[in-house]
Amino acid sequence: GNVVAVTISPTSVNVSWDQLPNNGTVIAYEVRYSWPLGNRQWETIYVNTSSGATNQLVLNSLQECVQYDISVRYYTSQGPGPFSGGVLDSSLNIYAQVPQPPKVPIRALTATSANLTWSCPLEKNYTVTSLQPL
Repeated sequence: GNVVAVTISPTSVNVSWDQLPNNGTVIAYEVRYSWPLGNRQWETIYVNTSSGATNQLVLNSLQECVQYDISVRYYTSQGPGPFSGGVLDSSLNIYAQVPQPPKVPIRALTATSANLTWSCPLEKNYTVTSLQPL
């Protein structure tokens, strides 16, 4: 089914999904999320439908400027269904231009190589994905 992730703050995302299936009564939903890079460890939240829960959930306390892989599956009395195709919530990953490019000192190592050193900007509202020489 469809899974939609909408950022509501720098550390919170509202996740909603299609109500499924047609072949039984849903007793719970399982929402899992992780960072798609590195050592993937899934965080899991179960939404019990007997408590009147709907087909949405707010994920809180997320890391700023991180892209999360989020997927959902349902449970019926017959067991779990398949996980939805993951949705990457990139809206937490806010891209911005650095207001002032950092000064990058260059130290020649050999005739064909150099060492460049710079500091990351202090602002947390974006992720530096690349640097380009001017």
